[in-house]
Amino acid sequence: MTKDRTTRIRRRSFLAGLGTTAAANLVRPIIAQAQSKTGAPQRLLLIHRPCGTAIGGPAGSPMDKWWPSGGTTNWVSSPIISSFDQLRNDMVIVKGVDCPRIQGWLGDKHGAGMIAMTSPSPKDKGSSDRHVWPVLPGYTVAQQNDTNGKFFTAPDMSIDQLFLKKIASLQGTRIPSLQTTASMESADVTAPSCLRVVSYSKSDPMAVGATPLWPESRPDVVFKNVFGSAMMNMGADQLAKIQAQNKSLLDYLTGDLQALRPQVPLSQLPKIDQHLSAIRDLEKNLRMVGTGRACAPPTLAALPTMASGMSLNDAQHYQASLQHMQIIKTMFQCDLSRVASFTFGYGNSNLNFSRLLKAAGLLDKYKDTQGNQIQDTEGHHAISHQGGTDPQDAIYIADKFYADITAQLLLEMKNTPDGTTGGSLLDNTLVIYWSEVSVGNVHDTSDMPVLLFGAKFLNLQGGKYFQFGDHAHTMADFWTTTAQAWGYGALTSYSAVANDPMWNKGTLTGLYG
Repeated sequence: MTKDRTTRIRRRSFLAGLGTTAAANLVRPIIAQAQSKTGAPQRLLLIHRPCGTAIGGPAGSPMDKWWPSGGTTNWVSSPIISSFDQLRNDMVIVKGVDCPRIQGWLGDKHGAGMIAMTSPSPKDKGSSDRHVWPVLPGYTVAQQNDTNGKFFTAPDMSIDQLFLKKIASLQGTRIPSLQTTASMESADVTAPSCLRVVSYSKSDPMAVGATPLWPESRPDVVFKNVFGSAMMNMGADQLAKIQAQNKSLLDYLTGDLQALRPQVPLSQLPKIDQHLSAIRDLEKNLRMVGTGRACAPPTLAALPTMASGMSLNDAQHYQASLQHMQIIKTMFQCDLSRVASFTFGYGNSNLNFSRLLKAAGLLDKYKDTQGNQIQDTEGHHAISHQGGTDPQDAIYIADKFYADITAQLLLEMKNTPDGTTGGSLLDNTLVIYWSEVSVGNVHDTSDMPVLLFGAKFLNLQGGKYFQFGDHAHTMADFWTTTAQAWGYGALTSYSAVANDPMWNKGTLTGLYG
């Protein structure tokens, strides 16, 4: 090989040699990791639960089953947050962060909340004009004037897609981002998107609104999309061949880098050494491929069939939730993607907890704070609006159910080493657990029930309960604070109109240390 050829070797050339084989699926993301500044993947995971959180009874204060008692570090868990007690030092609770929208805007309040929590909110036009959201094609003027209409979409791409576009450490994987749900209702592409979609893209900056990235509800389909048939059917001999092929390619690249050393100025030698160090780390990761520790796809059992007296959605919801969680965890572990969103159910969720808990064999596990089984047979959205005979306890049970499932995933991530770079999957993932309203019955926008987890790479101040004060901040402030901590300094405001003071109130001081 000539010197000229040697000096032209680039990462792209090396990757081109991998083609589209199973080897490429495994090696490409690991190379992206090896060449990142931190040496470890950095990730973003949004987990949405619908319909707000539990409220107190007639004598209780709003959300008294959610908010802890105590101060910043000596706080005591609430009944719902106790689900995350084993993750206390990995968790941050924030109070005083509002959803950036106005109640009087025309359009469904749950849909507006889902968009406003993750996308830039429009400019409030005042009480004389409540039409603020981008209107989807095909909706009449009467439909656009409906207080609960579903006629709208996000003004621009959602925060996960913006971060993916602007933050280099989230890039370089085979799957740019993943959108999933455990509810068939959420995946119904024939229904209005504002209630169902968390993630939005926007390739044309001149477009009126953003394009919904619909979530997939079928775990088996997500599994095939993420891991692919080649990887699913890979045996030990095939894995050994892949490892040998990859090792040969890495030896080739290492030799070229060593040959390049005498030809570069002394000031550039640290860059060569950095690449060589990255390749050594890459080799360690490649030796783990197929061992069951670094990149073994989960085994998915068949989902339950429809039971008498309940919908298929109710019958499968629990197991589907668990399977989606396992796919996301393993996808992160394999570094096949670094950005994901998951929703348990859509904003007007009809999931029936009396039935789905029965189907899952969990009626005796999920009881109210007095030890009674759930009484109501209405859907989740109905009980959040005080439907049924005992909605306060029913909504608590629903919230506790989702908290437990989420805590199980995060605890597994905490206990899973993240390759050879040190730390765990949770350490290297920023997880936001959120709902589109706080108190469902009134579609409240204040004190949104948001929990943050992991993100040691951002120095997230785990173990703290930040109480910023009434209406001190919005989710726009959270996203800009996070962007700054992540090195995306250009994002100084987050709203459809830049620097809108209604939504951009300032930094969440202390959140990232």
